[in-house]
Amino acid sequence: MKLFFFLIFILNCKKETLLENLIFKKTVFENIQFQFQNGSYIKKEKNNKRILLFFHDSKKFYLRNNLDIKHLLEKSNENNLFCKLDFCLDKNESLESFLEFNLKNYYSNFKSLGGNKNAKNLFSYGQFYYQLINQVQSENYAIKAVEIWKKTKNKKELPEKAKKYWDENSVRGLECHAASLIHQLKSLGLIRPDLNREEVEERYTELHFLKEKDEAKIPKKLNHVLRFRKFSFSEKDILEITKILQNTDWAILTGMNQKKIQLIALKHLNQNNYFSELQKILDEGFVISVKQVSFSHNVILKELNNGKAVLDDSYAMQFKEDQKFKLENYFKFWYLRIE
Repeated sequence: MKLFFFLIFILNCKKETLLENLIFKKTVFENIQFQFQNGSYIKKEKNNKRILLFFHDSKKFYLRNNLDIKHLLEKSNENNLFCKLDFCLDKNESLESFLEFNLKNYYSNFKSLGGNKNAKNLFSYGQFYYQLINQVQSENYAIKAVEIWKKTKNKKELPEKAKKYWDENSVRGLECHAASLIHQLKSLGLIRPDLNREEVEERYTELHFLKEKDEAKIPKKLNHVLRFRKFSFSEKDILEITKILQNTDWAILTGMNQKKIQLIALKHLNQNNYFSELQKILDEGFVISVKQVSFSHNVILKELNNGKAVLDDSYAMQFKEDQKFKLENYFKFWYLRIE
């Protein structure tokens, strides 16, 4: 009996070592592979920080590094990481079901934060919860910097953080239109849901002239779109940014790098049908980008509740309710979904 339990302990240690080397070490000195029952597998080659995900349909994708898969597995199994992973590996016959198991656990942490409460949070489904980001113009240091600049036109008097990002009479960063787009892309599963605005800017944009090659980047030519130097995004701009961010490691882990995504512009809304049409989309689990007439301010519509609109707003990073949701107070309704 003692020998039996000792062998069980040895087997678990081997599996734990395999997982630790495969997922949690940046590089390894020999090829390591964990194979699922249906032939799909996770593999890391020696002296290579990339991780190969090989799916049952013979599609394979490389994660650039271990950062996002490590984050996913740690946060979805926080209490007892290797014990839960052992169970997860044993009970899931495929890489897809392994990822879905962890995605469901992981995204449950964001349920009361941002996104549609009807989101499915399933692998390759394109509906997820998320943490809101703050648009740059709502940051206290940015607000103070603009006030000082208007009075003095002297960059030396600006707050230290504002000096670092100061450009074109304001602080450089994502403004409300781009912040709402990021919420849309988080809801699709293209961007890790916990990242704040500055982390999104540094990882996925060239706003701050960072040249790291480890992630998909929205190119400099679209900086004017991210900073609202154009009155509005075009559909072409939105789809170009979406396509670029389908190449992120996180999009591979959610299965959304493999999907064709379309933009649906709701141009047919009128006083007679708008409430029922919007409700139908929200019931499916999607979020809808809308623009407020009064401030030309972009927000995310995520719920209609007894005539009230529940909105994810990047200004002061909050969700709020519009007490009387009326069509005439909003325009330019659109959303993203899988074709």
